[in-house]
Amino acid sequence: MNTSIPYIERKNILLDFLSPEHRALYGTFENYSILQHKIILEKSINICVFFCGEYCILPPGFLLQCNIARQAMDDKADFLNAHIIRLPIKEISLARFFEKKCSEYADLKPNYKGFFEEYGQAFVEKHADSIIKRNSDVGNLIAMKWEKASENQLIWKQMSFAYPKFIDDLYIAPTILRQAGQALTVSSIKKLLNLKDIRGDFQIGQALQHNYANTYIEEYDVEVIAGIPPKTTDFFIVPGDLSYDYNALCIPLGMFYLKDLLELAPAKFIIDLKYSEGCNFFLQSVTHACKKCNSRQNLRILYSSVSKEFAEKIIDIRERNSTILQKIKNNIQLSCDDLSRIEELMLEIADVTFNKTYNEYEESGKTLFIQGTEIINKVSNKKTNTDHEKRKIEYQINNLQKEIWKALPSYKEEAPEYYKKYNDVANELDELLQQLSNEISVDFQKIGNSFESLRKIWEDRKR
Repeated sequence: MNTSIPYIERKNILLDFLSPEHRALYGTFENYSILQHKIILEKSINICVFFCGEYCILPPGFLLQCNIARQAMDDKADFLNAHIIRLPIKEISLARFFEKKCSEYADLKPNYKGFFEEYGQAFVEKHADSIIKRNSDVGNLIAMKWEKASENQLIWKQMSFAYPKFIDDLYIAPTILRQAGQALTVSSIKKLLNLKDIRGDFQIGQALQHNYANTYIEEYDVEVIAGIPPKTTDFFIVPGDLSYDYNALCIPLGMFYLKDLLELAPAKFIIDLKYSEGCNFFLQSVTHACKKCNSRQNLRILYSSVSKEFAEKIIDIRERNSTILQKIKNNIQLSCDDLSRIEELMLEIADVTFNKTYNEYEESGKTLFIQGTEIINKVSNKKTNTDHEKRKIEYQINNLQKEIWKALPSYKEEAPEYYKKYNDVANELDELLQQLSNEISVDFQKIGNSFESLRKIWEDRKR
């Protein structure tokens, strides 16, 4: 695996599809039974957690408002307990947050009963440890974006077509509602403007949800997963690249019989897998492949090439993963062996994917020097306390250490005077990696010394 390949920081993810306003526009409530609806949400929650950087953002109003979303999150409560899903609020306390919601939706109570019921409030209070600070006033920002929007935007062209006589009033409606302390919804805007026609409901809702999601995207620098069920539209929000496109992500997952397994797995299994070495490499390989490919078609071609390398093992992979999937469906607790098998498979897929994605390799010594310098800068400039940061450094050290071991045979034959030096550094990094994996305090100065040795070896060889 080429160690000059940089670690790409995956972004955190906004769970926008859990918004009941979104799902009303998707038609989810009408098209699925409550059980089907809940299962769809749980599958998509798993995928978002698996592919997020450090955590997912879930506005707690979704949980107050919708019993189905709350049931889905109750089944996935381990994500909240592990703080992999976090709840942003602006108010200084949950009591103030609940009070504000009740005030904003007072005139809409018949259609928004969830904000006034104790069940939702009790659920959010139960997971108060997952709350994070929000700085922006979402309603006011939506009103500001709405009023300043260009009539040339496609969203506004569609709204103009639906309500040609009311377009000027529509521009200022959210500002009027916010000044009155009221919530911004399709029904509140229509009530304010006395709009009876329902044909433009989708267009108003689409504009609201576009701006709603963007306020979180901008404040937290997060992504949404485009096309993830039950989405039927992304409200004109475009993902940064294919690695945040559900249909693209399903290409490698589907080819190696991982999709159903990941979607149906218990939250605890997803958490254990996410923090494993194999998953870390797999996520990096998928991210790099998506960034290198400019279309799903090219990504499919790439992974078809990757899958050919597994031709002799694909039947075993399918049967093994099907066995684990069946255990999940039968609510049988998954074992450490099950986790190890998936992790090993992901590691193998990642290795082949990197090689297929990057077919040009730099000189080994230069590569090691570049990677080592990156890690020295990271550990010297930033104290590493979080699991997220440790995973990044572990990824880089592990990647570097593997490249050293791979380079050793050629050094033994072509540069025997450097062989012992490389061998010593490889052993040092192996020991440091084990310490990091076992959560033992690591001497980063020692890592820096190892990389300094690599730099000198590379410069000597260059001369």
